[in-house]
Amino acid sequence: MKKSIKILLAILVIMICIVGTVHAASVTMELKSSSNLVAGDTVVVTLRIKNIDAGDGVDTISGALVYDTNIFETITDDNYTTYFQGLNSWNPMGYNAGENRFTALRGNKVNMASDVLQIKLKAKTAITVDSTTIQVKDIEFSGGIDTGDINSEDVSIKIDKASQITPEPDKKNEQQGGQITPDKPINNQSPVVNGNNTSNTKLPQTGDEYGIVLAIAVVAIVSIIAYIRYKNINIK
Repeated sequence: MKKSIKILLAILVIMICIVGTVHAASVTMELKSSSNLVAGDTVVVTLRIKNIDAGDGVDTISGALVYDTNIFETITDDNYTTYFQGLNSWNPMGYNAGENRFTALRGNKVNMASDVLQIKLKAKTAITVDSTTIQVKDIEFSGGIDTGDINSEDVSIKIDKASQITPEPDKKNEQQGGQITPDKPINNQSPVVNGNNTSNTKLPQTGDEYGIVLAIAVVAIVSIIAYIRYKNINIK
């Protein structure tokens, strides 16, 4: 009797140790993205695992994707491969649209931090919100018999709407018909002086030029006549 009790206690201790080892296994998941929320564009979110403490590692991931179907196009059982892309030898292997649950598998176990999946969500053409949250919940990892199923905490990421950049006003005013005029009109006309559209610099008039020429001619003729008379007097 005592021997049987000792055997049962030994089995119980072993089972407790095994269960304790399984539940001690842990993996952390995170979501990261550099995308902004833009109507008609695609938001790319990367699912990453780290802090892996699960024996030889994990090779199966499953989780429920929570996203706003009023903002993003709906993922279905048939088109999920368009929205899920495997990274680092991870492959999306199924999607249950009823639960929004995806599954990803890897050919061999991994125990180092790495990116697992890229989730691409296509935004609809009309967006009326400033931000939205994308979440993965009910996360489960598995490394087979060695680790069993490992539950992880829910993760989420906030995607903000792209900021609107107001362009600076152009220095030129665009008129109808595609013509562009400078801010200030260019006046090619001469300045107005005393009500007349003439230059400030006074130009010589035609009458003044004629008088000067006539005066020079008269002086020249008089000089010639005086010179001839002077010669005639000296000859006599």
